[in-house]
Amino acid sequence: MLVGHTAVAFRGTGSRLKAVRVVDNQGQSHWIECDTFLLAAGTIENARLLLHTAQDSAWPALWRGNDNVGRYFQDHLGGKFGSFHPVDKKAFFRVFANAIHGGYKFQPKIRMKCPAQERERIYNVQGIFAFESEVSEHLVFLKQFLKAALYSRKLTGVRDVFRKGLGAIRFLVPLMWKYVWDHRVFVPTTAKTTLGVQAEHASLRESRITVDYSVTDPAGLPRVILDWRVQGDEIASIREFAIQVADALRAAGMGELKIDEDLLALNPAYLEKMGDTYHQAGGAIMAASVEAGVVDSNLCVFETDNLYVGGASIFPTASNANVTFTALAFVTRWVDHLTGASGVDKEPAAEAVAS
Repeated sequence: MLVGHTAVAFRGTGSRLKAVRVVDNQGQSHWIECDTFLLAAGTIENARLLLHTAQDSAWPALWRGNDNVGRYFQDHLGGKFGSFHPVDKKAFFRVFANAIHGGYKFQPKIRMKCPAQERERIYNVQGIFAFESEVSEHLVFLKQFLKAALYSRKLTGVRDVFRKGLGAIRFLVPLMWKYVWDHRVFVPTTAKTTLGVQAEHASLRESRITVDYSVTDPAGLPRVILDWRVQGDEIASIREFAIQVADALRAAGMGELKIDEDLLALNPAYLEKMGDTYHQAGGAIMAASVEAGVVDSNLCVFETDNLYVGGASIFPTASNANVTFTALAFVTRWVDHLTGASGVDKEPAAEAVAS
């Protein structure tokens, strides 16, 4: 594996790419010949490389005329839509506190069943409880401090370590007991509980990644311009989801959810309270034809025989779930395609991966 190199250009003959040009950390350029190429550098970087190489005057990139490159950029809308007041906190925490299984932490989430979602005709939305308390603040600080110490980073807030440590130590016994006995993350009964949202939004052609050649990095790649757009009707979906969740929690005797007033009123200002969740997708979406997308069902860039795109770049829509697992599933399917394990024509094994 070659690390510390940045892909900046391609060359090929006909519909097949033959080589990729990379720039190393010293600014030296190298051409690497390969049989098969996979772009797996993340949503934004995949689009940047495709857009940049389409402007290469020395080689007519086969995707140069495809205006879909960089389009349909998506992320998940994230934020809070209400505060929750449990009736029985211990019972509530037994259901919704983070669970530990096999050494991994699992976060319970709420979503609507598919028939109900289809009936209400709403975007995919899920709810996530968050617990804010003094102990969580202390533990986050101590965790960051220890990481800085272990990795020899600049230490700040040394004077606060003793104070934060005393603040957290009184919770140490219940925290450990909860972890060992119940396999749950300890949440103090005094914790403030809010309900957050992670929501799909409309996949818009106008939401896109472009590049700006007025600023370039040391490898010569242009600055990325990100124009993330949402349609606005996502508020109605989040509102319907919030109402359904509030009714379900009340019916289960869990407690009362106080929904954000702007959300209940369908006030467009509610979207200003939302942000992204670092779940970028799109920019090289999968489609049935070059007129509608960038890659085909086997992740191959249209008009090419051996350039593929991996990751969430290929998602036409992002649903509401975290994107990584689905991206990995597509790449696993791509490997089957190359090796013939899927029953389709076998191609040479990949030799160049931009990541």
